[in-house]
Amino acid sequence: MDWYNVSTEASGRRQKSGSSSGGEIVVVFLFIAVVVSIFLLISTFGVQLVDDGYYYLQIARNIASGNGFTFDGLNPTNGFHPLWQLMLVPIFLMTQSRDLAAAAVTMLQTLLFAASGFMLYRILIENTKKIHLSIAGAVFWLFNFWFWSKGALSGMETGLLTLCYGTSLLLFSRSLRGSCSMWLLSISLIATCMARLDSLALVMGICLIFLLLRRYRDAARTGLPVMIYLILYMLTNKLVFGGMFPVSGYIKSATGTELLSQLFETGNLRFFQHGVTNFVSYATLGGRFPLFAALAAIAGVAWAVVWFIRTTTTPIREVVAVCCIYTAILLFYYSFMYDSLLDIYTYYWFPAIYSVIISFVLLLSRMRHRLLRSGITLILFTGLIGFNIVYAYDRLQSYSFVMPDSLRPERNAVNFLNTLDDGTVVGSWDAGYVGYYCRHRVVNLDGLVNSYEFQVILHDQGLEKYLDLQNITCIANIDHFTGKRDLMERMAGWYLAFEDSSVFPNPVSVFSVSVSERRYASRRSRIFFVYRRLNSIHTEN
Repeated sequence: MDWYNVSTEASGRRQKSGSSSGGEIVVVFLFIAVVVSIFLLISTFGVQLVDDGYYYLQIARNIASGNGFTFDGLNPTNGFHPLWQLMLVPIFLMTQSRDLAAAAVTMLQTLLFAASGFMLYRILIENTKKIHLSIAGAVFWLFNFWFWSKGALSGMETGLLTLCYGTSLLLFSRSLRGSCSMWLLSISLIATCMARLDSLALVMGICLIFLLLRRYRDAARTGLPVMIYLILYMLTNKLVFGGMFPVSGYIKSATGTELLSQLFETGNLRFFQHGVTNFVSYATLGGRFPLFAALAAIAGVAWAVVWFIRTTTTPIREVVAVCCIYTAILLFYYSFMYDSLLDIYTYYWFPAIYSVIISFVLLLSRMRHRLLRSGITLILFTGLIGFNIVYAYDRLQSYSFVMPDSLRPERNAVNFLNTLDDGTVVGSWDAGYVGYYCRHRVVNLDGLVNSYEFQVILHDQGLEKYLDLQNITCIANIDHFTGKRDLMERMAGWYLAFEDSSVFPNPVSVFSVSVSERRYASRRSRIFFVYRRLNSIHTEN
């Protein structure tokens, strides 16, 4: 009888192992399907990088050329997240082709995004032991077309960030079972913070859970290496670039920093008013939903999370708790420090969305009625298919898919700039695309990939003085109808040298919630302008 029980248990283990391996094979096929699909997509429609994605490419190109961490080839900048930035450098060591490098970056981001889907599957299978449900979770992540546009096609750090985030969650869940070294977890968390600095929220959540569990040594082993990295990172930034944090984050959080300063200096409470107003606007999607309904939905979600954490077991409840803490910290920070939650890039929330999928599938796994669980999964799959159809129809009518690159105003402007004499220096607020494809030096004027010194000069002496100091002879930019062109018209000594425009096909996406995006799209035209100095031969200092 004993031999029979041993044989049965061994057979059961082999069966589970075989099922798990079968699940991994399915996810690998999903991985390949995503990569192939996106390769065919960019082969047909071209790369779909956002302008900030080109910032990464141009800085990587300068690093590979020996110019250092700079966008324009002269001014040092730390306006990037270091892990993704460094990963792009080898691409530019292998090719001089800008188009090929852009495609290679897209495929690298796609591979990392697809790998995050495999990591999501591992988190689910190890914590639920339900292979079909775990595969379903991976499908929800990997085959949402909106996720493709933000996580695989943008040129940003999103795919890498989500992979690092998922790896950290997986190692955290293993550490709770005693099957993962704390040092390995801390290394993963350092990589996650290198992928995006606000991942410090994840470190805080994990350390807080360890403290609540009275695992003080684990909290120290996890948190201290990350703290050492952050100290070294900030000291290096201060010594090399002039500021402890990325200059891009410094600029974007300027509103919150100013209000916080007023709070401490004069007791002005606008800091709290700004944060609450920002959060309410985000919760109601800019007033599209009644406040009462939004608050009721938030209360319902909070109740469900608390109930789930109280009724489930380790490590599922701790994983869900960390996901909630991470999301709450991000909401708090961006509500109080940024101008508008609705206008910040949606890829900021990618790990939070990743967390929602993990938490929801873990919740489904606790349902004892298999038929009910299968029914809910089927409804979600139906919703995903419907969403993808609507999103694909909407996106394929958008500017970047309908308008070939060769016919776009920004491409024609770059072609014009490339005909100008050597020594031309271009200034641009939205400098990513122009800086990457233009043969002349292009200086970033919104400061996101410029130096801290630029902020000082802009504050103390103004833009015109900075243009003189940098010997800028042209200003080139998309007209976002926010006053930049009016500014150029008022500045003495400049004239309009080039202008091109195109009609916006399907200008307003049904998925856009950004107020500024909808205001710009309502103009139904895309205009690019180039202004030149009257004395276009500008003597270098």
